[in-house]
Amino acid sequence: MPSALLLPDNRVRMFLNGERDGVRAIFSLISNDGLNSACEIGIRIPAPANRNLNNPQPIRLSNGSYMMVHGSYAPEMMDKPKPWTYTEIRLAISTDGFNWIVNPTVIGHGVTSCIVETADGTLLIYYVNQ
Repeated sequence: MPSALLLPDNRVRMFLNGERDGVRAIFSLISNDGLNSACEIGIRIPAPANRNLNNPQPIRLSNGSYMMVHGSYAPEMMDKPKPWTYTEIRLAISTDGFNWIVNPTVIGHGVTSCIVETADGTLLIYYVNQ
């Protein structure tokens, strides 16, 4: 499931998960007009060994930094009933929306959908685990 982030210079960076050259990761595309995009070189977030990543959902915070919520799961868990209950929800931070550092703490299990910053700076993370 891809997601998009409007950058301060009005370009759009789209994030998607998948595999490129045998590497599972979250990758990005960049667009100057929001319609036509080009693959960006490199990996935004590499998948840990024997895991897949999914549902990258970035946000630009009021302080100008970026945060992304995303899922990490073992591929064999997708054959189990309610596979999303085995998906780890993780956070990553970035100062530029391009280079990301993943927090090692699992903040929950489920399917991520989005992260929102409220006016007082509170971060709300919406996800499903049923």
